[in-house]
Amino acid sequence: MGRSSSVKKNFIEFVTSYEEIYDEIESNRSLVDEYFEDDYLISILSRLSYKDRKVLFFKYKAGFTLQEMADYINVSCSRMSQIHTKAIRSARIVIEADLAAEYLFSNMSQKDRAVKQKMEEIIRQS
Repeated sequence: MGRSSSVKKNFIEFVTSYEEIYDEIESNRSLVDEYFEDDYLISILSRLSYKDRKVLFFKYKAGFTLQEMADYINVSCSRMSQIHTKAIRSARIVIEADLAAEYLFSNMSQKDRAVKQKMEEIIRQS
């Protein structure tokens, strides 16, 4: 086994261990809360696809470069950049929806707010 194949094998083992960590975090809600610590960030991540959450985890929590992630999943760096951009765009859409809802809620009359809260309560109970 040459040096480059040894480095690649070590890298794959390293990423695989992060995949195992991620899968454990993904399957255990209390670990998600503990690992990310920010309720709003957890709320955003929970509304993204598994793939988008995983890309953002590897990039921003595990510290992988796009090139490292591309090498691991065997795509070009350009393609990895597109995948990353899609994940960021998805997160942005969630944030913008939250901001729009917050704006609309803040401009509701007291009566409309009470109706909305009652509807949410009914939905939770069903």
